[in-house]
Amino acid sequence: MRSVQTLALAMATGLLPLAAVGADVDPYGSNNGTFPTAEQWQGPFRIANFDFPKHQPHDRWLNGKGMGEISTGNAEAYMETLRTFVEPSVKAMIDAPLEWDHAAEGWYDMPWTAGDREPLLGAFSGQTILADAFAEFGQKAAFTNHAVIYYNDVAAGMLGRIWANPFSPDFRAIDFPEGSIVIKALGAEVTPENFPPVEGSQIWNVFAKPFDGSSNTEQVVDTRVIQFDIVVKDSIAAPGTGWVFSTYIYDKDAAGETTWDKLVPLGAMWGNDPELALQADGGTGKLMETWVNPDAPAYSSATLGWGGRLSGPMDLAERQNILFTDGTRAETMTEVSACLSCHSTGQTPFIANLYPGPNKSFPPAGQTFFLHKPGSPEWAQWYRNREGTLPFSSVEGVVGTDYNMLLTFAINTFYASTGQTEKVTRHIDVH
Repeated sequence: MRSVQTLALAMATGLLPLAAVGADVDPYGSNNGTFPTAEQWQGPFRIANFDFPKHQPHDRWLNGKGMGEISTGNAEAYMETLRTFVEPSVKAMIDAPLEWDHAAEGWYDMPWTAGDREPLLGAFSGQTILADAFAEFGQKAAFTNHAVIYYNDVAAGMLGRIWANPFSPDFRAIDFPEGSIVIKALGAEVTPENFPPVEGSQIWNVFAKPFDGSSNTEQVVDTRVIQFDIVVKDSIAAPGTGWVFSTYIYDKDAAGETTWDKLVPLGAMWGNDPELALQADGGTGKLMETWVNPDAPAYSSATLGWGGRLSGPMDLAERQNILFTDGTRAETMTEVSACLSCHSTGQTPFIANLYPGPNKSFPPAGQTFFLHKPGSPEWAQWYRNREGTLPFSSVEGVVGTDYNMLLTFAINTFYASTGQTEKVTRHIDVH
């Protein structure tokens, strides 16, 4: 089994400084190599699972046992069926993280991504949520989040073909099979006192520098589960893109006893509503390829994406201090992205911005953010529906990564680690 605990990557996934190029790395590392002392932590460490299936597993999702094409009318039922489908193998991940064994439950990791993963849960360092993002819901300070990401056995069959030789990946294999599922769970590094909506949520521990600046070295810090995403390759449900993105959000007032019980649907997205992408407001109120739960907790829908498209509260679909290409500005928080529009930029080399802008990298939150004008033909490029194996950019030699950003970042790290500097996006900062 290719499961390595101690040797870490020299650069963070998606955060690639020039100094990282040419560094000695381990494509099958589990974490960044920084561990707590025995006094700090007496619990287990989560070791990455790269023991990919030797033969391609069959699709067990099977379009939700015949649910057909997804729509705003049946999206809630689709999400409930999907949640029930994964529940037996992931409920403990949410409610009992120190006991959960993701390898035993059939979940796998992405090679070349250990540099930004901490050792306790294998969590990736998160984005910064600005202090005013949820001010009306009692937020008192900025905070960050930490995410874990896993692939089911169907998706892992393809990963095994891509990374059969991690130093010579086979890009021809990039095409997630039907029934591939990716899960992503996020914990917020915040207390109920600073952000009341997380009251009662399951506490996860990660080993990281505290976001509040109380220490300049890694510490065992608490995070509270707040968001859970399930992404499924289902071309019957979503013929335009092949994927259904669904987000579940913690609702402290929901029925049930555990955090898993209280993860309620926020919404689903299976297309970008491209017919509405040339409208300045993104087609607000007219979307046919996003469904948002009207009963979701109010804080979770306050940060939806452009035109009301799906985006979770930890997903940063909003930006501020924007300078548009026509010279106008938007200084307040503005919706500019969404789940599928962001993931549609997945390609290698990574030469397009995650957001609808002309430059491939972008600054930290608060600094001037350069974007195309909403509703313009250039902006609408981010809101197309297409097969994920087709690259976002029409440039010779660019390969689509099938709406999967972690694969995009892993390949970016592979390029940096093997000295292919001309293909490296050196700084991708989503903070």
